[in-house]
Amino acid sequence: MKQFTQEEFQKYFEINISDGLLSETSDYGLATLIRNIIMVNPLSTRGEINQRILSMLSPFNVVENDVKKQVSRSIESLKTLKEIVELYRNVQQPVWAAIQPQWIRIDSCNAVLLGDFSEEKLIYHPLDNFDVVRRFEINEENLNIVSNIQETEIYDWLVASCNGQICEDVEIVCFSDLQSKLQKLLREKKELLLLQSSEFLNDDIAVLVGNPAEFWGSYKDLTGRWRKISQVQDGIYFGVIVGERANATRWVLIEKRSSAMRMLQLYDKEQWRWLLLENAAEIEKREIYSFNNSFIRFNVPLPIKLENWLRLFASKQPQWGQWRYCNNEFIKLERILDSCRLKNLNLPY
Repeated sequence: MKQFTQEEFQKYFEINISDGLLSETSDYGLATLIRNIIMVNPLSTRGEINQRILSMLSPFNVVENDVKKQVSRSIESLKTLKEIVELYRNVQQPVWAAIQPQWIRIDSCNAVLLGDFSEEKLIYHPLDNFDVVRRFEINEENLNIVSNIQETEIYDWLVASCNGQICEDVEIVCFSDLQSKLQKLLREKKELLLLQSSEFLNDDIAVLVGNPAEFWGSYKDLTGRWRKISQVQDGIYFGVIVGERANATRWVLIEKRSSAMRMLQLYDKEQWRWLLLENAAEIEKREIYSFNNSFIRFNVPLPIKLENWLRLFASKQPQWGQWRYCNNEFIKLERILDSCRLKNLNLPY
């Protein structure tokens, strides 16, 4: 890696430091540093990456724990993009390696570059400093630069980016079908767990209520749109039964009726989120998102698969649910969902 003065280093890598703390706008620069370290030193551990970055930043008297926290976040972003993969040299010391280079055509004018590739002639245009994706314009010069690396179809990348987190063996097509199935099961009294008050404390069950644009909050703390089941009227709700351990939490569609409750347990949190999106789309589009200039704000937490897809088109912002997008025609949620369905990518719904 070439030598820099402190001023050149900050300018080149777009690292912003104030009072020893890295600014949140340093995400792109940190991602660039991590890529360079892994390309020069393949099979680096997380600790080795941290130490090399701390060494580079030592002239700025940075706070070590702050750097490690932000480096960890950047590593996870690159992992989600499938730019780097975690390998296991042994159980105690997983190492990181860069994938083979590939580029993905986002639209007729823009593309993104992923993996082990370094070429100073290729000029990148991140959406902002929160954006860790290397974006470049599609033109004759740039196509010549990337001509020797693989072009990947966006749909193939999407499947690979999921790491197997695809809900299989699901027969339910959408929320309305699930609701109908629930009502049928209620009538037939099959496959449903009857929840008596003696089995679950009301404090253990949180349900989603409120208006779409309200603060989402936390089901654990019962903030925002979350309420105890005892605080709502009879009806069918998206709910969570909170377990003592993370893997004991159950994501359910629940009916409250008089003093008893019945539920349909869903496959996992991802299925719960897809159903919430489907239900929201049937009720009102603003339940899902709203546009403001070049930003899109989602009012519900997104399934992992959908969020992975969005990373190619948009830059995730520090504010909850907010993204900066690069192309209004391609970022529309309906188009993304329709494209996924048409390509038969085994989406849950």
